Amino acid sequence: MNRIIILGNLTKDPVKKVLENKDDCSVVNFIVAVNRPKVGDKKQETDYFPVVAWRGLADTCAKYLKKGSKVLISGSMQMRNYDAADGTHRYMAELIADEIQFLSPAGKPEELSTVENAKGAKNG
Repeated sequence: MNRIIILGNLTKDPVKKVLENKDDCSVVNFIVAVNRPKVGDKKQETDYFPVVAWRGLADTCAKYLKKGSKVLISGSMQMRNYDAADGTHRYMAELIADEIQFLSPAGKPEELSTVENAKGAKNG
């Protein structure tokens, strides 16, 4: 089973593309920073997860999310590989989002009751 759930904040605004070769399918990419539990006196560590959302979920993310937005995402981890511009072969892991809950940003208590839920199809 391949199921991933993360809770964190966007590091930048989402980037949306429309893939014309796939029936004008929308895709959005963004990175979510997730803090690891702090252990003892160690410095806080953070992991950065590349996230991909497709179709309607991509459109909703592009419309409502921005840098700093807090999200709860569930989906599956997917590995892909590509040839970089310098000719090296690279591998990348991405979280393919099935469901994203838009949570209120930290420090804005007036928005605590506002939670957007969005579901979308897996791959384009």
